[in-house]
Amino acid sequence: MLTFRNANFDKHIKQKARIIMQCHL
Repeated sequence: MLTFRNANFDKHIKQKARIIMQCHL
């Protein structure tokens, strides 16, 4: 459960980072 949550959280962070980078470009 914890590992699954961590993976899901990591995926969410990567998506947010991608959106932020697109906004900055």
